Amino acid sequence: MDNQFFHYTTLKALYGIISKQELWLSNLKNSNDPNEVSLTYEQYNRIIECMGINPYHGTPMILSKNKVMGTPYGVSLTTLADNLSQWERYGDSLRGVSILFDIDFIQSYLYENYHFKFCFEKMRYTDEERKALILENISTMPKFENYIWKNHWPIVALFFIMHYSDARALFKSEDFIGEKEYRLFFDPIQSKFYHEMICMFNDDSTKRIVEEEVACFNYKKEVMHLMEQDKQYALLRNGITSFMKLDLNLFGDSKNKIIREIQLGPKCPQDEDELKSFLSCYGYSPIISKSSIRIRG
Repeated sequence: MDNQFFHYTTLKALYGIISKQELWLSNLKNSNDPNEVSLTYEQYNRIIECMGINPYHGTPMILSKNKVMGTPYGVSLTTLADNLSQWERYGDSLRGVSILFDIDFIQSYLYENYHFKFCFEKMRYTDEERKALILENISTMPKFENYIWKNHWPIVALFFIMHYSDARALFKSEDFIGEKEYRLFFDPIQSKFYHEMICMFNDDSTKRIVEEEVACFNYKKEVMHLMEQDKQYALLRNGITSFMKLDLNLFGDSKNKIIREIQLGPKCPQDEDELKSFLSCYGYSPIISKSSIRIRG
């Protein structure tokens, strides 16, 4: 992964991440774009209808009004470094910080040690980009003709749940295209449903797949608790919203690699030496820099 990915936020949020050793993934339904979920629903249905796909591929109960689906949880990042609009919109009106996360390290460490992998992808802002992702998803699904409806419809439903869930976290209106946003996210309901479907519709008479999946699922739960009762609530930028936590202590002695750099906003009052001392107390030693943007007043 060649790009660098920055998370603009408040000084208070940085303090919480470090002092509590938690990275919060918030409910993406409360994004600043109110059209995200409806964009996904409308475009999926439109393309499926135009392609004349077997209606069972659509699994209407899944797509209809988003009733069956859970909600993806994630954190937003951007490839824009030291960007004025990002500082103004997300960096506490230029008084916050920008955190450069090492996404490659986070992903590889969690997968190698806990068999857990977040989704991490760029946002799709245009009709062309969204259509391309939908067509790519459809092309990877099992052909309905190869399955017996009575026995295998849940597998088809599972594929749709996974693809549709991911798309809901990645579709945003073109008004936000300048943000160059990426998202690190997961859907707790999707993960739980996948686990249950593997166990219910396993064709391996030895039950090896089921046993491996159960063990893997239980191991994953050390990283992100996947149940509804694990949600917590906080007053965030867009109001009271639910979130789930990634415990940074899971990275052990390697947690210093999670954050590569912290940049102070153009109007951030934080003393750099004090920040370095604070971070050091919790085992972090990222590069500390100051925004090069000069603002009068």
